[in-house]
Amino acid sequence: MGDRPIEDRNINDNPSQLISASSETIPRDLAPADLEPGTRLDVRLIIETDGRANVVLVLKQPGDQPLGPNYEQFAQRIINNWQFAPASNDGFGPVVSNHAVDLRIESP
Repeated sequence: MGDRPIEDRNINDNPSQLISASSETIPRDLAPADLEPGTRLDVRLIIETDGRANVVLVLKQPGDQPLGPNYEQFAQRIINNWQFAPASNDGFGPVVSNHAVDLRIESP
């Protein structure tokens, strides 16, 4: 990386961005049993360098209560057909990054 201090490197970060999201309806029997209409989920993702998204944590809003594996699998099913542009550092190409999305469940 050279011998310049980090503050002199002038690397511009470009965050990951959602390009498209499917509006596919998930069958009720694939949703967590305790999911209620109007529930807001804070879904934390890792966006890979190829734009694939992997769910790492699902929190219930308000209060940020962790919800566990059933909700993580449910959220992963929702975002599987979404497309993301990966984050990048100018001059270094795509990089793995964190991304958060807010999902509002219309009707389970």
